[in-house]
Amino acid sequence: MTTSRIKKNPYLWATIFAVILFLVFRIPYRNFIYLNGINDFHIADVAPNFIGVFILVYYYKWSTKDYLNNLFICSAVFIGLSFYEVFVQKFMISQTIDLLDVLASFLGSIFCYFSCIRIDKLDY
Repeated sequence: MTTSRIKKNPYLWATIFAVILFLVFRIPYRNFIYLNGINDFHIADVAPNFIGVFILVYYYKWSTKDYLNNLFICSAVFIGLSFYEVFVQKFMISQTIDLLDVLASFLGSIFCYFSCIRIDKLDY
């Protein structure tokens, strides 16, 4: 019986996909939107926070055998990103506190939670 590599390590491939998506939204998409003055309803601003939740959760689930509860992992990542957004960025030059980033992290953690449930149900 042969199985595909994706089925053997779904979180590895999900992490790679999320990193590529993050880089696309962070560099070329954001630069294009800013340079051309396009109103994309803040997608260019909040997409890295939204996708960042997926990267951190998927990487954790791929890199460790100690599987914690999906809700705990997603909540911990959301709290960590929110802490960074609200408290750490205060001390960084040219960084601003953006509550839309916190909201994007929250929505990302909800979507990530349900995607982890879906991936965990895969037969691999």
